[in-house]
Amino acid sequence: MKKTRLLGAVCATCLLFISSITSVSLAEVDLLLEGDKLITRDTDTNLGWLDVTATSVKSNNEVMGGFGGYIGKGFQYATIPAAVWVFCIGLLGLIGISRRKKVV
Repeated sequence: MKKTRLLGAVCATCLLFISSITSVSLAEVDLLLEGDKLITRDTDTNLGWLDVTATSVKSNNEVMGGFGGYIGKGFQYATIPAAVWVFCIGLLGLIGISRRKKVV
């Protein structure tokens, strides 16, 4: 559980760093209550991410069992392979950006 939270935090930090480098339009959107801002939405692709704090104290089994109704709303629980994939893609993007800056 702690490894999953740590991995999620690392991936979220990397995604935030990468999004600050690239031109991405992100918007905070309410999910349940006005002002809760539990969803971060990419306005270009319309993809949405649920805020980690919404499920941080729950286990995978509780979320998959229906806690909060998030799975029914189309959200998926991040698996370790998926998180590693996102991290690696981001890392490759950063390497590509650093190489492009050196060539110019």
